[in-house]
Amino acid sequence: MNQVRELYEAKKENEKRKYSVISLYPIFALVPYLHHSSNIICKNPEVKDIDEIEYYTLSEIAELLGLNDSKKMSKSLSSLLLNNQKTFVKISSKNETYLKLNPRIFWKGINAPDQNLISEFDMIDNNRMKRKKTV
Repeated sequence: MNQVRELYEAKKENEKRKYSVISLYPIFALVPYLHHSSNIICKNPEVKDIDEIEYYTLSEIAELLGLNDSKKMSKSLSSLLLNNQKTFVKISSKNETYLKLNPRIFWKGINAPDQNLISEFDMIDNNRMKRKKTV
């Protein structure tokens, strides 16, 4: 929980909070649902076998957060940046969609996060920064 505490306590140069409680709320609310080795938001975060993960749909995540509009929630979470890094990514494949939390923002596992998981977020952030420079 130290990573989230650091974000909560982060201050700008003018000593005001860098991130609002509202922007951090999804992280606080979804941490209990993080799978320990994949950071997928799921119903059974303690399962060892990734094949057994029962991930939450976007509608179910919106319900967990007390929101009505899952599309707006998905867009909001996908655009949330902390320390200039994507916080959540939406993974879609064959009509299946789920969310992952950036392991650099919060990691629930005992061991260091898998390098492939970190690389997935690095690739997204690097591409976002390249697009930003060309605009």
